[in-house]
Amino acid sequence: MHLVRASFVLTAVAILLPVAAQAQSLGEIAAKERQKREAQKKPPAKVLTEADLEKAKGATANIEAVTPGMVEGSTPTGAEGTKPDGSGEKKKVEGEKSEEELKAEQQAAWRKKVEAAEKKLKTYQELQVKVQNDLNDPNLGFYTQGRQTSLDLLEDAKKNVAAAQAELEALAAEGRSKTYGR
Repeated sequence: MHLVRASFVLTAVAILLPVAAQAQSLGEIAAKERQKREAQKKPPAKVLTEADLEKAKGATANIEAVTPGMVEGSTPTGAEGTKPDGSGEKKKVEGEKSEEELKAEQQAAWRKKVEAAEKKLKTYQELQVKVQNDLNDPNLGFYTQGRQTSLDLLEDAKKNVAAAQAELEALAAEGRSKTYGR
């Protein structure tokens, strides 16, 4: 009788040990995903106030690149980059970028977004494959808490893959509309 009980206990330990080890590795994966999400949080957008506009006094600026120090030291300009010196001639203001340079910068920023979205998609796809492979392992057990955790993690991974694919498709559409190409 003691032999049967001991063999039962050893069998239970042999079955549950991989489940506990697997749950720990899935927990580590979830923790890494949380850290990635926290690292990807964007800083709050700069809100331009009436005071900022008054400080600019008609200066042209790229709204995305404006910082408080830049507005105070800018040179007032008239329409289309002309200096209001009364001559009526269009003179290029120092530091002003040409249309081609602006488009090149926008395209470079778009490419960085695409690369980041592709990297994020690849990460989520790898996570999805890993969790699916873990679920396919018959040693995990079919009616355990570890399996349910894995199923929940798989669903989250599928949602993240779908969101990353949608983001990548939106960036591709943006690239087509602005004729960036790849």
